[in-house]
Amino acid sequence: MLIAVRGAGSCDDVVFRAISKGVCGVIDCANTADPHKFFPFVEDDVEQCFVLSIDLLYSLPDVIRTSFSASWKAVAITFPGRLFNYQDAAENHEVFLQSWELLQKLSSRMTVFVSVREDKEQLVFAQQFANRVEESMGHTVSSQKQVMEKMVSELSRYREVLSPEDRVIFDELIEKPFSRLGAVTHASSLHTWAFFVLSVCIEQEKKKRKN
Repeated sequence: MLIAVRGAGSCDDVVFRAISKGVCGVIDCANTADPHKFFPFVEDDVEQCFVLSIDLLYSLPDVIRTSFSASWKAVAITFPGRLFNYQDAAENHEVFLQSWELLQKLSSRMTVFVSVREDKEQLVFAQQFANRVEESMGHTVSSQKQVMEKMVSELSRYREVLSPEDRVIFDELIEKPFSRLGAVTHASSLHTWAFFVLSVCIEQEKKKRKN
């Protein structure tokens, strides 16, 4: 599957989507990739993200070719339109065309996410080669992270006033639900507390069914 993502936040968006798939690679053309900025949403998956930074447009096809032998579930390509080039429009077009053709082939092996921002040339390639073009989530991930940080702070303060016995129960109760809160991003929602409570309920129901 080859998915192009447009919009100002598309570079972060494609990296986040790739990390959410598990073991992944990032071809960082825009010099923006930082998997750790998505903590704690993808805490368990950040260490399985491999970032390849490139600066020259002409090296892009070769870097994409190296991805064919990688055991990744997904690869993200941050906006390729900012790569250094010699301002030869015809030559650049050929390199981009070759790169998109390779990405289309690569998508038969793994999910490919490409940031095209609002660049007209890259959007044309996306419409030609991608399975679909989607809008970026924009600032949703950043906003969710702020909500998450506030919730963690509130939970920590609540835990401080509990008795030692209650703290043990509290920790056991929230451990697994808290580690899975990254799933809230797939709903593009800021109602983190609702998803947290739902996750707790799911874990308790699973324990009941096992017994």
